Amino acid sequence: MISLRLLMLVLITLGCREWVKGDPQVVPLTASLAALGMSLGFGLLFKVSALRLLTVNSIARDRLDGSHTAQHCSRIRQRIEGAWLLCLPLALLATGWGAALNNMQELGLPQAVALVGWFLPSLFLLMLLELTAAQFDELCQGSERAVASTSVTWPSEWLLRMRLGEMAGLITCTVPVLLIAAATDVVRLFADDLLLSRLLLVATLFALGCVVLFLPVWLGKWMGVSDFPTGQLRQRIETQLSILELRGIRPRLLCSRGRWPGAAIVGWFPRFRQLWLGDALIERLTPEQLDMVVMHELAHVTGKHFLWRVFPMLWAGGVVAMFSIFWPTTAGLELVGTLLSSTVACVVMLIGMSAMAHECELEADRTACALAERACNWAQAQPGQAAKEMSGALVRLLCDSPQAAESSWLHPSLRRRLSNLRR
Repeated sequence: MISLRLLMLVLITLGCREWVKGDPQVVPLTASLAALGMSLGFGLLFKVSALRLLTVNSIARDRLDGSHTAQHCSRIRQRIEGAWLLCLPLALLATGWGAALNNMQELGLPQAVALVGWFLPSLFLLMLLELTAAQFDELCQGSERAVASTSVTWPSEWLLRMRLGEMAGLITCTVPVLLIAAATDVVRLFADDLLLSRLLLVATLFALGCVVLFLPVWLGKWMGVSDFPTGQLRQRIETQLSILELRGIRPRLLCSRGRWPGAAIVGWFPRFRQLWLGDALIERLTPEQLDMVVMHELAHVTGKHFLWRVFPMLWAGGVVAMFSIFWPTTAGLELVGTLLSSTVACVVMLIGMSAMAHECELEADRTACALAERACNWAQAQPGQAAKEMSGALVRLLCDSPQAAESSWLHPSLRRRLSNLRR
């Protein structure tokens, strides 16, 4: 759900916030218009590129049509987002927007509000990108002469993209930071200097606890997740959970009009965990293949993979601690040490998160076969059939998109996963 680009966007934004100082000479309105103007420029660049792609498609349909057109548009968007990451320091610093925000915070603006301002240019750009993508989908659908029962208007498509697209990932990344900032704002209003440091620690832990416990609920409401309707599928999943003795996992349905063919375990603790299944996933897979996808997600729970994914963050914290202990604190070197430790810590965290995620996915594929032989009657009767059904599910879900079949930041390639299952 969280792409590498989104995580880099958050890290770069927070890094710029720590780098710049407040400047009372900067006019907030002018700076905000300049920052949002850069966002608008990147949004228009994507719109022009999408229109050019549609023009090429209408002239040479034998070269670009249907899903190939959408894939080309997706690649263009990725390039636009990559360019935005490179130019993000300019949008926040060169425009004066960051200096204006820090100056307003020094004058009494709550830091939670200031943090929202730091992410405002990126949020505006994301809304523009989703708007263009929704209009692009509607035009492509019209060019393909889709039937009325499957056609949707671009406003409804835009709202769907805002609900299910990268906005959900950005919310997941920023909500913890904003909650911690809001909690510390409240503490600063009522605490004196003697108790401030202790109360700030308590407020931070309280905000993190709220995120850990309730973020799945908030995220589910944002994405439109609902309870599974009573029926055979729900009964089968609940029976499998009972056989595997996994308590406190609620199966939930994510209605996406066929856009999200995925599954996920959301939540860290029992009674707060949810098993999300997309409507597109249920439509595309056979019952046996769907069972294997469910077993894969449950394998993340039995293997406690959510704990393993925390380790890279601890490694990054260890890097910062080592620098603070051994780096010289002489004048002129302290700033260099801060920049160097932050850079190395981010690299360690990103590489560690990627390596840990790949290993967890491969282990979940293997463990899913063992779980299926315990919880699924069809797998008990035919040894080795679970691995074949898991492979079939992966091929059916990923082969339609060459980009999805390749190795990504958080998922190994389809070829590696199939080889892992064969072994």
